[in-house]
Amino acid sequence: MADNSRLKEWMDDQRITNKALAELLGITSGGACLLRSGKNSLNTKHLKTLVSTYPNLCVNWIITGSKCQHRTVEEVTEQLRLKDEEITQLKKVMKLQEEMIEMLKKMNPS
Repeated sequence: MADNSRLKEWMDDQRITNKALAELLGITSGGACLLRSGKNSLNTKHLKTLVSTYPNLCVNWIITGSKCQHRTVEEVTEQLRLKDEEITQLKKVMKLQEEMIEMLKKMNPS
């Protein structure tokens, strides 16, 4: 079902051990090794468990390798920080625009 090289990549990126994967999926450590190596495949139950525990894991990427890729917590945090900065800058621009509108109204009352 899924390309296990992507599972391995994701596990490495998230620092998830075979033992931790085994505990999460309710399988043996040997079973987790087989999943990671590609000798066994992830099933639907495994994928549902993974995505419910790790919502940033993109199942589409695990299965097909396309359109999205998992993001680390650090990547999501940085993206949110940048959005917050953008919002702060936009608020400053809006405040300056409101001040200019008030100045123009005072200069040209109608």
